[in-house]
Amino acid sequence: IFSTSTSGDSGKIKSWGGFVGVTYPFMDDWIASLLYNRVKVYGKQALDASTMTVHLSYWLARNFKVMAEATADLEKTSPSRSEKTHTGVLGIVLAF
Repeated sequence: IFSTSTSGDSGKIKSWGGFVGVTYPFMDDWIASLLYNRVKVYGKQALDASTMTVHLSYWLARNFKVMAEATADLEKTSPSRSEKTHTGVLGIVLAF
């Protein structure tokens, strides 16, 4: 968990945040991960974040994997935050 205060032209911004995650390898070529992120920005509710990410990777070779990831927005909607944003990614990773 971290906390910070930043001063700029518009005054001070106080915030805190943190994350926790776990990664589990299974069936030799598979890796699953779960990550929770939380950020609170005092006085700027639209910048608050609370997300949960699920990641799954399959290693086809030592330097080649395919992956899928989904992130859910857990933050409540409000007048300053009118909608939730959920995202997903499919990809390949190569290393040479």
